[in-house]
Amino acid sequence: MNNLTETQKAYIAGFIDGEGTISISKTGYVSTSGENNYTTLLRVGNTNKEVLETIRNWTGLGYVKIFSTKWSTERKNNKPLWKWQMAANQMRELLPVILPYLLIKKRVAKLALELLGDKPRVRGRHVSQELREKYRIIVKEAQELNQRGVSI
Repeated sequence: MNNLTETQKAYIAGFIDGEGTISISKTGYVSTSGENNYTTLLRVGNTNKEVLETIRNWTGLGYVKIFSTKWSTERKNNKPLWKWQMAANQMRELLPVILPYLLIKKRVAKLALELLGDKPRVRGRHVSQELREKYRIIVKEAQELNQRGVSI
């Protein structure tokens, strides 16, 4: 990840708080023991592609692409919706840097980092039952925070 100024860190955190989503959910992949695996995702949507590209360039993380052209073409007055998105390994880099500046999504970011800190990078292989139970608790809390829109 690129070095960020304190202003850039705060800006990115504010943008994620206002326009972004940090989610933790089950994957479609089930381990050989029949257990679910979990994934994290950070996504920020906006109709201004330039601001998303700027943040992507500042961090050097993720990618920006069109999110939905159908959404914009069905409604003639709407602009295209773009997204800046990253997955687990890049979140491991970004979240600790912006965490002090997050307000609304701070708790779910901490949960994502807790899951990512414990999670092996090999699709859930060799994960103890105790750790899988911890994952379930983290996912449940993150989903509750995101559902009611309060992540502090």
